[in-house]
Amino acid sequence: MSEATITVIVSVVLIVLPLAWAVLMWVRRHSVRSVIRGIGAALVPAGLWVLGLMSLVAGWLRQSVDWVRSTHMDTTRWVGVGGAALGIVIWLGAGYLEPVTRQQAKQRRIENSAGQPKKAGGSTQPSIPTSRTTPTKPADKKSRKGPGNPDKAGFTDEDRELMNLLKDRGID
Repeated sequence: MSEATITVIVSVVLIVLPLAWAVLMWVRRHSVRSVIRGIGAALVPAGLWVLGLMSLVAGWLRQSVDWVRSTHMDTTRWVGVGGAALGIVIWLGAGYLEPVTRQQAKQRRIENSAGQPKKAGGSTQPSIPTSRTTPTKPADKKSRKGPGNPDKAGFTDEDRELMNLLKDRGID
């Protein structure tokens, strides 16, 4: 294939993919934001094509294919491919998490600053959460009347302890 043909194919693919994504997001969510993002993403390769820079992208793709054909894949390179693939999967998966709104972030800052003076020892520095649970004090065990003895709100000491532990780790 000639360089011009590859440039046209790459340009068309890079223009059609964001537009297809925009249409898919419109069908799923009726989100104008996604449509505008898709149009913007499609305009980038179109602008590069008009500028004549898509031939560089096509040349880069051709060189990448030549590199893959000529390179012997040993264990180190496969680890690199696996790490890159895992990074892409994690990045795409993080896109499905619900973003924190400004109001939620403000509430979390207030909760964290309100919770710091209550720590033992007078330290106001934030604690680093660990994977192990904090041991209960013997006084706490003596003060408990039993695991099934709820207070007026319906929470047992174990429930309250779990809520405090989750709150310390930033989980609401």
